[in-house]
Amino acid sequence: MRRLTQKGLLYGASLAIAGTIAVGITYAQVSGGVINGCYKTENGQLRVSDTCLPSETPISWNQVGPQGVQGPQGVQGEPGPIGPIGPSAAFDGYRIPGQNIAITGTNAARTRVLTLNLPAGSFAITSKVNISAGTSGGGLVHCVTQTVVGYFDMGIASIGPNAGETLEATSSTTFGAIEPNPGQLTIDCWRINPVGGPPVVGLAEAVAIKVGQVSIVVGS
Repeated sequence: MRRLTQKGLLYGASLAIAGTIAVGITYAQVSGGVINGCYKTENGQLRVSDTCLPSETPISWNQVGPQGVQGPQGVQGEPGPIGPIGPSAAFDGYRIPGQNIAITGTNAARTRVLTLNLPAGSFAITSKVNISAGTSGGGLVHCVTQTVVGYFDMGIASIGPNAGETLEATSSTTFGAIEPNPGQLTIDCWRINPVGGPPVVGLAEAVAIKVGQVSIVVGS
């Protein structure tokens, strides 16, 4: 049988005390986020413990400190890549050849040659009309495309068999439009200083492509 010497007893006791202190530290560190400790009143020596000796003063502090002051704003980052193009929609209205309409109107009462319903949105629009002379007569023909926000001129054509006139002409226009509300796109034509029989519109078409954004720039 082995006998424990006084030195062995002291060593074992030291291990037991160290283990107790370690358990106390671990417990203190997880006790509600508050660390408890004790410091010697004489010399300020600090130890972590939930139980203080008569010669010590208890003290505690939080594991997490108060919120610090917000730092300055960082440098602006590099712009990200351009995103994919969003969905688009196209609206096409047309009058086919063979469904001719005579231009008999005046500026006060224009001849409607095409109507196309549009939803609200931003559009890139192209419109055109094909005008031909009738069996007789001539004169000038003026056409415009109009939406809810305004009208867009398609020009004036001199139609007829006489000198300085043409038997057939195409008037067209292309523009951007921002339509805040649903409404109609229309093409109207009328005669100026008419002579003889009226000219006719055969083909008429308007194509409105809905886009993400339209920038209207007024030229100088």
